[in-house]
Amino acid sequence: MLALLLATGPAPVASAAAPVLSLGTSFTAAEDTPFLLTGPNMVVSTLAGSGTSGNVDDTGAAARFSYLVGVAVDTAGNLYVSDANNSNVRKITSAGVVTTLASGFNARGAGLDAGTVYASDYSGGRIVKITSAGVVSTLASGFNMPLGVAVDTAGTVYVAGHIANQVFKVTSAGSKTSLAGSTAAALGYVDDTGTAARFYTPRGVAVDTAGNVYVADT
Repeated sequence: MLALLLATGPAPVASAAAPVLSLGTSFTAAEDTPFLLTGPNMVVSTLAGSGTSGNVDDTGAAARFSYLVGVAVDTAGNLYVSDANNSNVRKITSAGVVTTLASGFNARGAGLDAGTVYASDYSGGRIVKITSAGVVSTLASGFNMPLGVAVDTAGTVYVAGHIANQVFKVTSAGSKTSLAGSTAAALGYVDDTGTAARFYTPRGVAVDTAGNVYVADT
């Protein structure tokens, strides 16, 4: 199923590998299989896309995507989706109008801060910064297949280092440090502090208003 699903109602319980952003109304990028959202009084509908893959900017079911991965939403209700197989980031309005914001890199994770989109370039090993006009620049590089991206209220970007088995922290100036985890070889499942913690191919990442970071450690 290559579509973006819209769920209204109480915050759902999710079951799949794609990320969910829960803001009363919840959005999820469905990849090649249906994304399951369950909960009382939950209504699920397709915001954009259909069961047919492709790369088409259009409205609702006429739009086409191929392997949606990351999703972020702004205060106006616009969604920004990493469309991995098409190597672009798409913008989707609350009415389901799809346009291409930026292209030319292997987009995976997506995060948002004050109108600026941050995305992981999986094969390029970098985090890119995308203006509202679609201008792409490199915020930080030297990653090994980064996936999930989240941005806090101070503009700090958090990155799930899929192969590095670390969670990274990138300042708005592009300075990169390891927040938790050690090296690619030091994988495992250990709750601890900093480099003593262990992950096993972390994928999704989120941050709350208090600065706590949450990681999907797959």
